[in-house]
Amino acid sequence: AIIFGGTWFVVRNFALDMTTTIGASCGAFLIAVAIYYLIMCKQGYSIKIGHLEVIEYALKNNAVPPNQLEYSKKVVSERFGSNGKYYMFSRSLTIATNQISRVISRGFSLESEAPNLKTSSRVIRTISLPALSLVDECCMAYALRNKDYEVNAACVDALTIMTQNWPKFLRNALFASLRIYVFILLVAAVFFIPGYAICDTLNISFLPWLGLSFIIALVFKIAFFDSYILSSMLCDFLNIAAQTTIDPKNYAKLD
Repeated sequence: AIIFGGTWFVVRNFALDMTTTIGASCGAFLIAVAIYYLIMCKQGYSIKIGHLEVIEYALKNNAVPPNQLEYSKKVVSERFGSNGKYYMFSRSLTIATNQISRVISRGFSLESEAPNLKTSSRVIRTISLPALSLVDECCMAYALRNKDYEVNAACVDALTIMTQNWPKFLRNALFASLRIYVFILLVAAVFFIPGYAICDTLNISFLPWLGLSFIIALVFKIAFFDSYILSSMLCDFLNIAAQTTIDPKNYAKLD
């Protein structure tokens, strides 16, 4: 939105027609998206998987590895071969985990020879989405912890553990998501209240400042809160995994 709006503002200053302005704005947006994905494919996914590995390493060793960027590149190279392969695997895993959590939340049960999965409210799942969206990251962290397993098999292990502990996992996700909502509102309030007082004194509309306050809160979410919620969910999941015995029948169904 910032790229599109900024380009619109600049081009309109040249007094060009509406079609040209819209075309230039859309073109700038598409170029920015292309650059983003190019950077992500080259470096970003190394950083992403490195983030998971650094958290897992810290849990195990009570310290972080030196030169974390080089360490993350090494992890991707040894476990997946390349960023491209990791990207494809990551996307497939994301689709699978999203679908499984969605099906569980709708009350689906495995066949009678396997343990029934506890149902959960769609409302709770919706509220918990900021944390539930990290299911694939939890599975990946489990695969990184168990490097002696083939990566696909390790992720199926992780999914089986998640389904067997779904009520506990969902409860952790709900509380983690609620904390994030509270943090966002607090940051927005900290920036909005002084601005509202100024707007009220000057007798001008406070709506632009309200929008800016929430944009700042979202920046804080991306910069700080997302890392916090990822660390929290990974720690909870890995602790649950260490205490869980995988049910072979459940594993076979998910496999």
